[in-house]
Amino acid sequence: MPARSGNAPSKALAKKFEALIATGRPEREYQKFLEEHPEFLLLPFLLNHQLHFEAIVSQFRLNTGLTADFCYLTKSTAEWWLVLVELERPNIQLFKKNKLQLTPTDQFSTRLAQIHTWKDEAMARSEEIMRQVEVIRHPLEYNRVTFKYVLVIGRDQPDRKAEVNARIVQLGGADTRILTFDSLLRHYRSGYGEPCNIITLNKGKVRFKYLHAEPFDMLRWLSPSDVLLTAKQKQQLRCWGMSVKNWEENGNPYPPDKVFERFKASLKKQGKKS
Repeated sequence: MPARSGNAPSKALAKKFEALIATGRPEREYQKFLEEHPEFLLLPFLLNHQLHFEAIVSQFRLNTGLTADFCYLTKSTAEWWLVLVELERPNIQLFKKNKLQLTPTDQFSTRLAQIHTWKDEAMARSEEIMRQVEVIRHPLEYNRVTFKYVLVIGRDQPDRKAEVNARIVQLGGADTRILTFDSLLRHYRSGYGEPCNIITLNKGKVRFKYLHAEPFDMLRWLSPSDVLLTAKQKQQLRCWGMSVKNWEENGNPYPPDKVFERFKASLKKQGKKS
């Protein structure tokens, strides 16, 4: 189990999310909330270096017809995992009302089939898909990449909790995690959520859709030509102690003492979570 983040969850925000998932709103509204408050996102499959660059990619295209709502990278010294996330609606019923056996509903089966379509696409076009994240796959960019999958859908079924959980694990398999919206809420309320940045990737360029946390590692590894910043975002970086001018001129955004302190903090953080 990961260590608690140290960020106290907001009761008001938790209630807001609880009210949101109690309704059958369009999927884009749930995605917007999670991008504005990524502390709610439960991130399975994290390797020992944790969430790469503390960034989640929004609307990641596998091809012209397939788009993951989110994706993120995680790495160890030996390999990378690229995790593709699909958000569905919380009001989708997962299993039919049958006391004798747990049978997935047609809607749930359709969403599971979509994940299998992603797997087929990843197998057929892995190199093309990986080229889209080349700009942020540093360092250790030559290590192998494995695809993983997450489906966020539906709500808990308290009356058959143990049985349903076991069936969900079985349906997911080794490379897929199926999460309910209630699990995201529990994750946040338990104090495990951490802020991270929401980015987009387009034509080899990184844009911050939501700048929630100081992008310390990202800006140390990427050049100014890789990242497109707004004036407001540059001002926020200055408030965090970054020299935007130095970064734009020589690619060095931080003084040596701050780099050392952040490096020690990063090692301590990885140790707590491993």
